[in-house]
Amino acid sequence: MSVLFKSSLGVLGSLGTGTAGAGGLYYGTKVSIDDKVGHDFLGNEEEFNDSWKQKHDQLLEAAEESLIPDLKNIRKTHATKANQDGANALKGWCNSIRDTSYKNIFISENKSLLDLAQKYCIQPIKDKLGTSALVDMSNGQSSFETNYKKLNNYDSSKNGKLDSVLQELKDSFNDGKASENWGKVKEWCTSAIEKPFKGSSDNSFKLVETFCKK
Repeated sequence: MSVLFKSSLGVLGSLGTGTAGAGGLYYGTKVSIDDKVGHDFLGNEEEFNDSWKQKHDQLLEAAEESLIPDLKNIRKTHATKANQDGANALKGWCNSIRDTSYKNIFISENKSLLDLAQKYCIQPIKDKLGTSALVDMSNGQSSFETNYKKLNNYDSSKNGKLDSVLQELKDSFNDGKASENWGKVKEWCTSAIEKPFKGSSDNSFKLVETFCKK
């Protein structure tokens, strides 16, 4: 009998015997997919329908070898783009894996499933808005200067609460320094557009719409 096996038996024995002991150990150490990234999943409400369609379109374009059987089946069954049934099937899969174990005492991190969840169940704000709507990060100084100036008369009660970075820019606002401070807005947008889309009323989404769009 190996040292590792003896150690495992000792741990299980300390928690109780049989299935009850093993079950307690499992649930006491389980970290689910929902625990890891579920808070960033696209919602089930109607306003997320287009987002789920976009994720389904992304699934159709994926390399076959990158997918697990469930996703291969969704792609095979719903093989056309802009397909609401396909979007619903993908949404159902995402919801079904929420309680799946990402890791516990018996298994190591399930990084492959986590990667798939992040790819097909979560949509960055930049993908929701589309690159054509966003300021060009490589050639958008004029637009970022304009967006910087929006801070001067910004009303948080109507447009969303400013985070600490934008609030600091507002507190030190100087119209004459737009040509200097536009880069700070760009830097903020570079990070903000990567945040998950959680609905049109989400504060992060509102801020991106105000300061990162053309």
